[in-house]
This record gives sequence, structure tokens and C-alpha cells, in this order.
Amino acid sequence: MRISVVTVCFNAVDLIEGTIRSVVDQTYDDVEYIVIDGLSTDGTTDIICRYTDDLTYWVSEKDKGIYDAMNKGIAAATGDYIIFMNAGDRFADNNVLSLVASSLGHHTVVSGRWNRCYSDGRVKPAAPKKLNALKVEMPICHQATFVRLSYHKENPFDTSFRLSADYDFFYNAWLNKEPFLYIDDVIVDFLEAEGASTSNITKSVMEREKAWRGENGLLLRKLNLKYQICRIKTVKFLKSITNRSK
Repeated sequence: MRISVVTVCFNAVDLIEGTIRSVVDQTYDDVEYIVIDGLSTDGTTDIICRYTDDLTYWVSEKDKGIYDAMNKGIAAATGDYIIFMNAGDRFADNNVLSLVASSLGHHTVVSGRWNRCYSDGRVKPAAPKKLNALKVEMPICHQATFVRLSYHKENPFDTSFRLSADYDFFYNAWLNKEPFLYIDDVIVDFLEAEGASTSNITKSVMEREKAWRGENGLLLRKLNLKYQICRIKTVKFLKSITNRSK
């Protein structure tokens, strides 16, 4: 069972080496590693070049956004399953791929647990939610998820989405009744994007509506999106007040 690991990055000089090391140090034998860099100018490619002997393929060139870069990774991959491990994210330990390999082969999507990692050192364990949560949100962590590569090649990310093409991909896989499997292994230490602007987060949430493509009976789901946005803005506002008072 060959596993393709893809890292997409852009100007990630402080993060990229940890991600690369977490991949190349895996104990599983049959891994191909692909790095797609968006023509970084901060020294990221200098670090990538130190590991060229460990990479199956890498390229540094302009892209049209993160999902375009991820599609390049899908196109270059040749394994049975693919997983994305982006700059700043790391496999939870060196044995992850060895542990999960036996669970691959019979499902289109295989997803595990993850750790939310924060810049202040906090770590919060997280697990997938029920699949029907896809009606309104992403119940899995993309970097904790393996996808059958043949399916992903037939269904690349829709680059008309700027922030939620991964949600659109998994939502459509679920609608098409592709088999999902949840496993109890911790796959990734996921770097939580604490610096993401409220504007980008709310745009990402609202973009989910586009993935529904005019389905019937959407009123409650649209109201749920509004609720999520209000909650995000409230949490951000309260956090800003707390930070000012320190």
C-alpha cells in the first residue's frame, strides 16, 4: 500500500523543516513525498533543497492559490492513498503511517484523530464528528485524512472555492455515498491558524453554502451558518478585550 504525502507551502521558512522531518522520519517503507512550493522568497526553498534526496518530487512555481497547488500534488502523486501535510503540521509520531496502513484499502476516505496545537504551547485533542455534520460543517481534519488517490484524481479540488474547496470535496464524497472510515489513531499535530482574520474565517464558513448548490430545504442550514459566524465574531471580540486588559 503506497502512501503519497503532499506538502504545499509558501514563504514558510520557520515551519517547513519540522513538517518535512515528520514525513521523512516515518518508519513506514512505501511512502512517496511530494512538495509543492508557491515560489517562496523567504528561504523556504533553501530548506527544501536540503532534503531533495528524501523527496519523490518537488517544484517551486507560482500557483493560483492553495487548492491549485494541492491539485498539482494530486496530479504528481502515484500512490494508493494521499494525505496532505501542510507547512506547520506534523505527523503525531514517526509510526503513524505504519499504524494506519492496515486500515487503508477498502474505503475512499479514512480519517483519524488530531491534536490542535497553539502557538502558546497548548494542545487540545480532537476527534471526528458524525458524518452528517457535513451538512453544515467540516467534521474531520483534512491533515488527519487519507483519500484513495484514484478517486481524488477523478475529483480534484474545485478552485472556484477560495477557502472551502476541501469541505466541498468531502461533502460531495459523502453525498455520493463514498465509503468513509473513522479510526482511533492520532494522525497529526495540526497547527491551529490563530492569526486567521475574522473576515477570512467568516468567508470560509459562508462558502460552504456554495457547496450545497441550491439543494432544497436549506433554510435551517443557512441559519446554522449565521449562528457559527456570530459565535466566531463573539469569541474573537472577547479574546481581543481579554488581550487588551493584560
